[in-house]
Amino acid sequence: MRIAYVIASLKIGGAEVALAQLAPKIKEKGHDVFVAFFHDGPIRARLEAAGIRCTQIQGLITHYDPYGWWRLYRWLQIHNVDIVHTSLWSANIIGRLIGYWIHVPVISDLHGNCTAEGRIRNWGDRLTAGFTSVTIAVSNSVAQAYQYHIIKDRPIKLVTIPNAIDTKRFLLPQEIPLSRIALNIPENAFVVGAVGRLEPIKGYDLLIKACALLPPSTYLLLVGDGSCRHNLEQLAQDMGIADRVVITGLRSDAHRFYQLFDCFAITSHSEGLSLALLEAMASGCPIITTNQTATHDVIENDLTGLIITNRSPEDYAALLTSLMQSPTYRSRLGKAGQEVACRKHDVTNAINMVNALYNELKNSA
Repeated sequence: MRIAYVIASLKIGGAEVALAQLAPKIKEKGHDVFVAFFHDGPIRARLEAAGIRCTQIQGLITHYDPYGWWRLYRWLQIHNVDIVHTSLWSANIIGRLIGYWIHVPVISDLHGNCTAEGRIRNWGDRLTAGFTSVTIAVSNSVAQAYQYHIIKDRPIKLVTIPNAIDTKRFLLPQEIPLSRIALNIPENAFVVGAVGRLEPIKGYDLLIKACALLPPSTYLLLVGDGSCRHNLEQLAQDMGIADRVVITGLRSDAHRFYQLFDCFAITSHSEGLSLALLEAMASGCPIITTNQTATHDVIENDLTGLIITNRSPEDYAALLTSLMQSPTYRSRLGKAGQEVACRKHDVTNAINMVNALYNELKNSA
C-alpha cells in the first residue's frame, strides 16, 4: 500500500515522536510511506535517516492558506496514495477534507484530550469528524472525551490504540552513561526528573514550587525547551532554588536521562498518554503524575505510581517526600510500573494494530 502521513509539525512532541516510531516500522512491512508536514523540526532527520521521503507543505502567506491546501491536494494525487493518516489538529482537519475530495480513506490520530483544545478546534473537529474512516485515540480517556464532546451519537468509528514505545531501548544498559556531575548535580542528590516541552500546558511551575519545599539535597532536572523556559528559570530564582533547578534545553537523547532520575514527575494540566511517562516507566522510574481524577489510563495509584488530583505544591511535595524517604517504596513502584509498560505498551503491539487497520481499509475499498 501507499500510505501518506500528514502531520502539522516535525518538532519534538508526543505526536511527532510517535510518527518517528510508526512510519519506519510500517515501511518495514513492505508499504510505501510518505510524510507531508507543515512545520519543520528535528524529527524530519530521524524519518529521512530511515529512508522516508518528507515534503514540507507551505502556502504563499501562511502554512494554511488556500495555496497550501492546493499543494497538499496535488501532493496526495501525485503519490496516488491508498490511505491518508493524519496527526495533530490542523493536519487532521485539512487531511480529512482533502482525503474526502480525492476519495481516499483517512485515519486521524487523537493525541490530546479535546477538553483542552478550545472551542474553535472542537468546532473544526465536529465539522470534519465524519470524513474519517477511523479515528484513533491514544488512550481510553482521550477516546471517551472525544466520543462525548465531538462524536456524540454519530456512527463514527473510534478505536483506542494506546501510545507505545520501544521498551527494549530502556531495558538495555546505556553504552555511555550520563553523569550527574557533568550537570552540576551531586551524586548523592535526590533528583526529580521531567522530560517534555516547556509550555504552559505542562504546568512545570507546580513542580518548581513543590521542589522549593523540599530539602537542599533535592534537585530538579527538566529535559526540554520551550516558550516557558525563561519564566521557569525566573520562578526558580524567586523561590531561591535556581542552583537546584537544571534545564538542559532540547536534547535528541532525552531517553538517556531517565537513568539519572530518582523519580519521574508529571504536572500537566492535560495529557493524552505521555510517551515520556511510558519511557520513564520502562526505565524503572517511580512515577508521580497529576490527573483530573484518581483513575488514570496507565497508573494505578500506590501500585504502579502515584496520582495527585489537585495542584497543591504542598501535596505534591508530600508525595515526593514519601519517595525520598523510602528507597524500598521507590523500587516497588518502579518495578511494578516497568512491568506494565513492557507488557502493555511495547511498540510492536501498536504497529500490528495500526497495520491491521490499513489492511482492513484497503480490503473494504
